[in-house]
Amino acid sequence: MTPPQPRKKGRKSDKNKKQVPPKDLNLSVSLQLYMYPTPAEAKKPVKDRTAAKTQIWKFDFADPLSTFEAQLLVPAERDINSDDDPVNQNIIALRGQWPCETKSCLSKNCWINPETAAHFPLHFKRLERWSMAMLDGPKRAMIDSPPNDPLFTTNNEDNSLASHVLQQRQVRRNSTANGSNISINITPKVAALLRPAPLPSQFPTPITTATATLSLLLLSPDHMPGPHMTMADFCTRYGLDESVSLKLIQLGYANMNSLQYTQVSDLKECGLLPGNIAQLHAAVLEWSLVHAG
Repeated sequence: MTPPQPRKKGRKSDKNKKQVPPKDLNLSVSLQLYMYPTPAEAKKPVKDRTAAKTQIWKFDFADPLSTFEAQLLVPAERDINSDDDPVNQNIIALRGQWPCETKSCLSKNCWINPETAAHFPLHFKRLERWSMAMLDGPKRAMIDSPPNDPLFTTNNEDNSLASHVLQQRQVRRNSTANGSNISINITPKVAALLRPAPLPSQFPTPITTATATLSLLLLSPDHMPGPHMTMADFCTRYGLDESVSLKLIQLGYANMNSLQYTQVSDLKECGLLPGNIAQLHAAVLEWSLVHAG
């Protein structure tokens, strides 16, 4: 009689196999830009590089707002050369001294011109130039006053204001694309400008010299000046074209206090087109207030 053979163990069914739930994957992707002291060092393979690198830019995909900010970074402490430590300490102090509280501005740090209220975004180049000047003493620069440098002079102020206007318009376009409803109210004065001019009368009424002079002013004589605004804020709020905004700033109109006394003939002589003057006139009418009574 043949002894019974031991029963072979078969593979367990996959149905009885314990199911392990997949683990959640948290991926964090970022781009970093580094600067090496010499081009030759940067061309070496990564494993052969010996010089200290400096991180100058970082973009984190987990933070969409960094797409618009593109903040230039202060080098990490481990990457700072001991000779550059005073400069970077000044940069840290400047960032703490000059935070930008304007919601429409995309820069976290700005120097505000006390005379014109213009925004100078403090990117790394400006911060470095300012901090190095502070090392020369208070006669050159202090934490509350930048150096006399082309990066901070009036010649570059127009570009800074133009950049600020463009940034604010980009924010407005983004809010419109996200479904924001914008209502446009056309005042009777603006509607009158859009109507065709009436045909000249056969017997025109004479105009006195005083009335003719007042009619040439950009601000209508039956209106009062509106709220105090810088030229950059005025152009952004009332949607003036870029060319009009830049031209007014170049002509020295820092705020609305000076623009309200401007005559239309002066704007024509400065090169503004008739359509631009009409656009500016309509914006001034919206900004101004009608005399009571």
